[in-house]
Amino acid sequence: MYYYGGGYASQNPTAPDIFDDGDVVGASATGGALPAFQVEARGVAPLSAAISGDRITLVDTADYVFRWTPAPPGSVPARVRVTINANNWGHGLPYAAILRCETSDAAGEVRIPREMISQLPSIDAWLACAGSDCPPSTVMRFTEGSVPSQGGDVFLYVGQVIEFGVVHNP
Repeated sequence: MYYYGGGYASQNPTAPDIFDDGDVVGASATGGALPAFQVEARGVAPLSAAISGDRITLVDTADYVFRWTPAPPGSVPARVRVTINANNWGHGLPYAAILRCETSDAAGEVRIPREMISQLPSIDAWLACAGSDCPPSTVMRFTEGSVPSQGGDVFLYVGQVIEFGVVHNP
């Protein structure tokens, strides 16, 4: 592990190219508390998002348009999910807020309305997190597979995630 600007990361992160666009990725279980299952999803094209430095800034008076470069033509159809995580009020407690937006990868952007932004608490983007957690926010291009099961559907998500910080000072 090594320290980076308020967080820790593995010294040996998973290679970004463990699968290619369109590769079949699967998971299975022989059964136990959950019956046996097999599920598959497809690999996605690499993700590039419009993030200045390692953070975005949200203001209460304006919508925020989060942009990414859609996958090239011929790529596996995918979705993109943007998750804004607020800090919490003490180490190990739930996040004060989570805002999640999802759309087709081909859209290339998602608009976060100012009415939603204004409801978010202050978010510090790793600036001062003594006594609390400063979770990174994420953008993920992904595909999913699912199979029904007795206790509910089993999902497999295959994608690429980019982490970033959020600054919001209401």
